Amino acid sequence: MERGNGPFRSWRPSCQPLPQVLVNVTVEKRKDLDSIPVIRKAITDAEKKLAGKGRILVRFSGTQALCRVMIEGPSQKEITAMANELAEVIRKNMK
Repeated sequence: MERGNGPFRSWRPSCQPLPQVLVNVTVEKRKDLDSIPVIRKAITDAEKKLAGKGRILVRFSGTQALCRVMIEGPSQKEITAMANELAEVIRKNMK
């Protein structure tokens, strides 16, 4: 920003905060999420629903037996439903 053209206040309006949801899923052991087709498909489908208007991050906790599902997007209701659906797919397929 120091090297940019103009003060921070002129840049800030382009940054719109988005609602965020975090759902933790207890897992017995970590498996590569990309190696489980049903989980990979669920993540891909959720990304398509967002259509570039948000983001999805699915990762394992570094300290707990958890898989974390974080989704940001324009609609709190929509991302909450998506995060819960994705968490359920992970819960069912990470046994």
